[in-house]
Amino acid sequence: MFAEGEPCEGIYLIESGEIRLEVTTREKCLKVFDTVNAEVVLGLSETMSGLRHTLTAEAAGPVQASFVERTALLKFLARHCDACMLIVALLSEDLHGLYRRCRSVTAADIRSRNKASKA
Repeated sequence: MFAEGEPCEGIYLIESGEIRLEVTTREKCLKVFDTVNAEVVLGLSETMSGLRHTLTAEAAGPVQASFVERTALLKFLARHCDACMLIVALLSEDLHGLYRRCRSVTAADIRSRNKASKA
């Protein structure tokens, strides 16, 4: 679908199938960050900010998705301000999900370090 570092052209609305979200490690290897299914919007943060993709999104099999170009989305939002609040809600959900994920990874890392220091 898209690769980390590529310019973001718009959003993908995943209708069916499974998408692997991958990040590049320090060792320059792709690592699976998450797997998402239907009813997910990919590329929303990058589309709204105008930044490049921060992940690679790859289909894990057959996928059906709709694509909305960035310019079309921004024009739609300019005409339909009420939809802007839906975008804010989606971005907020993404942020809170990343926060929870970061907390769980950090907690696991701390537990791992504590076990290693006791050994």
